[in-house]
Amino acid sequence: MAMGLFTAIIDGVRAGLNYDIARDVRWAKEGDVNAQVRLAYRFLRGDGQFQDNDEALKWFRRAAHNGSELAKQELEKLNSMGIY
Repeated sequence: MAMGLFTAIIDGVRAGLNYDIARDVRWAKEGDVNAQVRLAYRFLRGDGQFQDNDEALKWFRRAAHNGSELAKQELEKLNSMGIY
């Protein structure tokens, strides 16, 4: 019984992550800078999807272009680490 509850909780968390990702993708495409940065971090860390540095860079660049200082700092940090 406890494992069934645990599995249900994990499935609920995964469903929530999928919803959050879908929402952030939609908002990021609409130009929401905060969603662009969140999405970049999700791809950088692999939260809720596969880790993808190219996608992370794409969203950090888009957010930086739209005025995000945090995205600009992350791009500088990733550059210094040789990631792009």
